[in-house]
Amino acid sequence: MPPKAKKQLTKAEIDILSHWINLGAPENTLIKDLEISEELLSNFIKKEGNFFPEIDVNAPNKNSISFLRKKGIHIAPITKSSNLLYLSSYNYHEFIEEDISELNKLKDNLVDIDLSNSSFNDEIFEILSTFTNLTRLKLNYTSISGKGLEKLSSLNNLKRLHLINTKLNSNQIKVINSFPAIEKAYLFQNDRDLTKEITLSNDDLKKFDFGKYTLK
Repeated sequence: MPPKAKKQLTKAEIDILSHWINLGAPENTLIKDLEISEELLSNFIKKEGNFFPEIDVNAPNKNSISFLRKKGIHIAPITKSSNLLYLSSYNYHEFIEEDISELNKLKDNLVDIDLSNSSFNDEIFEILSTFTNLTRLKLNYTSISGKGLEKLSSLNNLKRLHLINTKLNSNQIKVINSFPAIEKAYLFQNDRDLTKEITLSNDDLKKFDFGKYTLK
């Protein structure tokens, strides 16, 4: 055990070690095979606090979820018992009208959407402007320029916006800055340094991540 003057094990760490010992202290075993309860593991999982809205919404449309999953779109609840959903189109890029129709049926449930590498352009802003619970939106590696981006200003829960390696017009950064709940926008572009095209106060600049990090 660590000396008294050093940092001691937490109760959660002791509970995990005790569980492992009670199983015979098996070596070279994966965590998933140790049958550790969710209650024990929860102490080691970083929590985002109240990142997503704390609201009651109806159960999502199962037919719409099934339809989109068959297209290769990943949809899952943000937590085991939640009606709020995460969606990623990582394996499906060419959205058509019927796909958008099914997305709309889930608009109250979708809080975390990743449409990176998809075929969407600036038309997506009109589509998502009614997704009132949307909290995080990723549109990386798309042809988006930002035209019509102001339509997302009606989303009072939108905290994170990812527009990495897009055709974003730097004039739209002021629009993003005006969003009521925005906490961080990720705007790194391989071929441009957007910091040279904008003028924002130091406080406002904290909302934006332009990448291009350097190590001393």
